[in-house]
Amino acid sequence: QSPDVIHLSCIASRTGRRLMGVDTEGARDGIYLADESDEAKEYRAEEVAELLNAGTINPLVVGFNCWDSGARLAAMTVVAGAV
Repeated sequence: QSPDVIHLSCIASRTGRRLMGVDTEGARDGIYLADESDEAKEYRAEEVAELLNAGTINPLVVGFNCWDSGARLAAMTVVAGAV
């Protein structure tokens, strides 16, 4: 069953790269999340949108709580199917 509401608390790509001491040049809109092994992994906005809309029914509300988020994060999520 797919959730109607999704809330993400995350770190945006640029901020995450700065915190991890990685060069921010060329950073694209996206976020850092923990992967299967609890390591920080950067996900581009397109990947995030695809993951959030992977259920059988697209979510009605998606909230992003992240500092310095890219403008494309929410837009790509809607384009991928969120209402």
